[in-house]
Amino acid sequence: MTYCLGVYLRDGLVFASDSRTNAGVDHVATFRKMSIFEKAGDRVMYLLGAGNLATTQAVVNHLFRNLGDDTSQSNLYALDNMFDAAELIGDVMRSVTARHASHVKAANADPGADFLFGGQIKGGRHIQYPKDTPLTNLFLTIMGKMGDHQDRFGDSTGHLDLSHPA
Repeated sequence: MTYCLGVYLRDGLVFASDSRTNAGVDHVATFRKMSIFEKAGDRVMYLLGAGNLATTQAVVNHLFRNLGDDTSQSNLYALDNMFDAAELIGDVMRSVTARHASHVKAANADPGADFLFGGQIKGGRHIQYPKDTPLTNLFLTIMGKMGDHQDRFGDSTGHLDLSHPA
């Protein structure tokens, strides 16, 4: 069994994973299950894998192999946001599973795998406001940015300052 952990703290994210793997009752070994995709000054992304080691490592290898093509939508370093990066990981996972599942199942093994993914891409931002701030304040602010200037929207209590979150 693999353990992967992601913790959100006030000052950032913490990722941890074990490194044990076993291929049977008597064969326990270690293998790195956390991969770091970092482009200095631009982005850092962590991918932790659990499940079938062949599947997780095939996915990771495909992702690393595609880093050299800066124009490709299959390059984690060329994507604009974390959502697209997560979708790419899912697409690669489905492709690997479709290609190898029948062979893995023929050996009475489970080809399944799970991933924990997180990090940050420069230019993206996370804005957090006090817990009691109505979501409609954000809607009101966005409406104003689109040219529809209103004083209230639903249960809003005012516009948000998007440049200086509380």
